[in-house]
Amino acid sequence: MFLEYGVNEHNVMVHISNTGRGRVPLSCPYCGMELIARKGKKLAHHFAHDGETCREVATREGVQLPAYDSFGLSLSGYDWQLLRDFHLRGFTPYGSK
Repeated sequence: MFLEYGVNEHNVMVHISNTGRGRVPLSCPYCGMELIARKGKKLAHHFAHDGETCREVATREGVQLPAYDSFGLSLSGYDWQLLRDFHLRGFTPYGSK
């Protein structure tokens, strides 16, 4: 599975089709590392980390489909942050710290 979205300075997700190739002003939605747009002719267009990846996709067994990474969702920066926080920390009842 390739990384198709990066996050810009306004916390808005940007699809690979809306960027140029090479170094882009986007970061990984998972770890915040800078990204490089890979737009070659052999593989599907995708982003790569500018350094070591935060996700080991090559060693995965089976298919994993996180809801926020699939199905072409378009989220605002605020909604993206809420979903990311939920993914990282789990559910916290309203009003609790």
